[in-house]
Amino acid sequence: MKEPNTANSTFAGMPKDAMVVLEELARQKSFEWMRAERSRVHRSLRDPFLEFLRAVTQRLGYAGFDLEGNERTVFRLHRDQRFHRDARPFHGHIEAVFAKDSQRIGARASIHVRLDPSGGFLRAGSFLQPPEALRALRDAMVAREERFLDIAGAMEQRGCGLVAKRLLKRAPRGFGDVTNSTLAEYLRMVDPTAEQRMSRDDWATGQAVDKVVQFATVCRPWLLFVQEAFIRTEPSRLEHERSDAG
Repeated sequence: MKEPNTANSTFAGMPKDAMVVLEELARQKSFEWMRAERSRVHRSLRDPFLEFLRAVTQRLGYAGFDLEGNERTVFRLHRDQRFHRDARPFHGHIEAVFAKDSQRIGARASIHVRLDPSGGFLRAGSFLQPPEALRALRDAMVAREERFLDIAGAMEQRGCGLVAKRLLKRAPRGFGDVTNSTLAEYLRMVDPTAEQRMSRDDWATGQAVDKVVQFATVCRPWLLFVQEAFIRTEPSRLEHERSDAG
């Protein structure tokens, strides 16, 4: 079993003010608030969230996962306003990933955690994949159909079913001959991930750490399936129909 690569860490729960800070962040219209409240944001939100990441990383290491969450895997609170009409400068959530080598996005299997005023969620899979990686994952779903459907069904039964933010209207190019309707629906998913909701109580009581480890354990076969899909696919196949994977 892999030894964790972080110092002993304890997480007793997010401060009560953390949810208030998130709600205030979502309401802001300028950066002036952050200039005045930066120390409070770090004290009540960012610092305890980093402690949560350290605690989970330690537990995942003991459970045999090679996944890390740390300051490098936390996403910015500032919103990218270049492609949105919404001019609010901040997100109303804080989020991070647990990934090998602290790599936040790309063709890697990882766990994504978000904390927001409703509680947030956990997701397992690969996020913001390059098109060739999504194609490789779809190829694996078809090549190992029975194994994939068993994994997806088991996660669904445990309350961690596969979801996607975007669903293609028709089968992606090259997969139109799939006859299994259940598999065909999964193939239309863009960036499929297993998902489970988090509650405010999870964060307040410190149970969030246990919940992430339990979620990772349930999703371990899926994480392995995703990573194997990227490793086993030949480079020439990854390049084939690159533009059609999305």
